[in-house]
Amino acid sequence: MSKKIRIGRTQGYILDSFIKENLETLNKKKPEKIARVCGTALGFEISPSTIINIRKAMVAAGLEVWEEAPRSKENKGLFVKVAALEKQMEVQLAEQDRKFKIVFEKLHDMANANANGEDKIPFSPAHLEELQAAAERTVNRTDDLGVRELEEGEVKWQS
Repeated sequence: MSKKIRIGRTQGYILDSFIKENLETLNKKKPEKIARVCGTALGFEISPSTIINIRKAMVAAGLEVWEEAPRSKENKGLFVKVAALEKQMEVQLAEQDRKFKIVFEKLHDMANANANGEDKIPFSPAHLEELQAAAERTVNRTDDLGVRELEEGEVKWQS
């Protein structure tokens, strides 16, 4: 558990003044770095959340503020990966729904055939091939996550 850092009213005024005087120095720095810089210069500990709240208050008051640090590339990559995984899941669910539809159609045909007293279940060769192909296919999507396209006939089991 992290320790809470509280600054007093006087320290808050000193910090506000320091920030307003040093906006150029604080440009494109993360709140953690700004808190360390201010804490070192002023001689008391400051939390990054205090820096974030001061910036929000300055924006709300219409004051000039420092530029925020650009998002790191690792975070951008994470958002891209999440979006790609969501897209992959949509494709997989659509493929799974299609396969279930084929299976349930066959089950319905079997149930109707048994209800009518028929011994043979009508399977057309085209329908059987489609059912077999649906069972063997998986999502054929390749993206920057390293998901590779499976070869025809290669089965990917999901749990």
